[in-house]
Amino acid sequence: MPESVDFFSGDSLLPTQRKFLTDNATAKVYIGPFGSGKTKVICWQAIILSHWFAPNSGLIGRFSYPELRDTTRKQFMRYVDQRLIEEASLPEHGGGFIRWKIGGETLFRNLDDPEKFGSLPLGYAGIDEITECPSTVFDHLDGRVGRHWEARDMRPEDFPYSPVFGGGNPGGQDWVYRLFFKENRSAEEKAKFHGFQPVPRENEAHLPPGYYEKLGRGKAAWWIKRFIEGDMRSLEGLVWPQFDHRVNVVRPFPLPKGWTRLTALDHGRRNPTAHTWSAVDYEGNLIVYRDYEVAGPSVAEHARAIKSRDKGERFEARVADPSIFAKNQSRGDKWHRIAEEYAEWGLDLEPADNAMDASLDRVGVLLWADPTHKFPEWHPRAGQPGSPRLFFFESCERTVECVSSWRFKDFRGQGLGLREEPVDVDDHLPDCVRYTVLRFTEPSRRPERKLDVPTPQKFQSDRLRGAWKQAVKEMTEQRQTPDY
Repeated sequence: MPESVDFFSGDSLLPTQRKFLTDNATAKVYIGPFGSGKTKVICWQAIILSHWFAPNSGLIGRFSYPELRDTTRKQFMRYVDQRLIEEASLPEHGGGFIRWKIGGETLFRNLDDPEKFGSLPLGYAGIDEITECPSTVFDHLDGRVGRHWEARDMRPEDFPYSPVFGGGNPGGQDWVYRLFFKENRSAEEKAKFHGFQPVPRENEAHLPPGYYEKLGRGKAAWWIKRFIEGDMRSLEGLVWPQFDHRVNVVRPFPLPKGWTRLTALDHGRRNPTAHTWSAVDYEGNLIVYRDYEVAGPSVAEHARAIKSRDKGERFEARVADPSIFAKNQSRGDKWHRIAEEYAEWGLDLEPADNAMDASLDRVGVLLWADPTHKFPEWHPRAGQPGSPRLFFFESCERTVECVSSWRFKDFRGQGLGLREEPVDVDDHLPDCVRYTVLRFTEPSRRPERKLDVPTPQKFQSDRLRGAWKQAVKEMTEQRQTPDY
């Protein structure tokens, strides 16, 4: 290793960058607005860990390959001192790697498919633009780091540094916010997951004059609040900003047998397969009370897992993504539908209405706090006005996470306006909710009370029973009367 190498290439560290780089929590993130040095600090962290704990092997990733290739990888090569590199391979069609003179290597990988990095022995993993990724990517990498250190008999919790780290723009109240920044986390989560956020314009001295003014020109107020001021609490840009954890999420309770039940399925091939169970009460409130999201298994395994969770319940309808009803699967020389495979395993499905705009609006209306609608008796605010009509059991953590943080795609450039198209990340459970709300149309029907009209036989039986009771009563009174 050459002497007198400056890992920071003459740059001065911002106060928040210094705190981030010297922190050794199990996992940490650096979340800031545009121009706050997020990618730079992620690259610095990887270079430092590759040399201070050499030989070390790690990964720098980003969800999409074009962004990894065109932005993250290029910036990494600009920030690193070339004298540290033994060999570099940066192909146009793949992620590539850097092999360090001191030993070890840093891999570049896009993170949209866990199979691409599922078996790598990693000493660290850095995620650029972590808010673009679903939480499953973080969970997968968090479970991979440490393999590189097994020969040294070191566990991830014993690392002298943070093995998993990331940087990105504020994503609203998404999984990154809830895991790394939310105040009411458990003490264990606060000790393990550290979030760092630079103050607004902390890096302005290192940017071109008027950078933020030009960037914010023509942008919506919520966009400026999130991407220039770094406000993580802003809800604008979400598909369903009406969602309120305090109102729409309830504790599980026993569901009456008379409530109508529906299920919805979104089949995944490379992506997870998602499934939700919902019920409608007598006032027309819809409750999502159970969920399932698993990637990888076959149709048969998904069907068995779903059926085992049905718990003997009867369903008015089982709706599914209409694409699985297309005859596009081959078995030998014959073509069939994925829906037919599910039917073979006991799941008879019907095509869902996949009208995107209509379903997004319908969910939004049901999440809306209607001032004329009273909270149901099973809600903590029972009887009060201002209730929505769509609720989720708090046990459906994954559905709540995805529905509450699903966002529209961000626009790029000037004057393009907002694109009313949700991002296609973590959208499988929200799709199930969309299918469900377009399928149910009315409240459950209360069971009719049967009139107790006596039959001749019952009338005769009751008359004899009454006569017998009266006789027994008279006999008892005679025995208790003293004989003077």
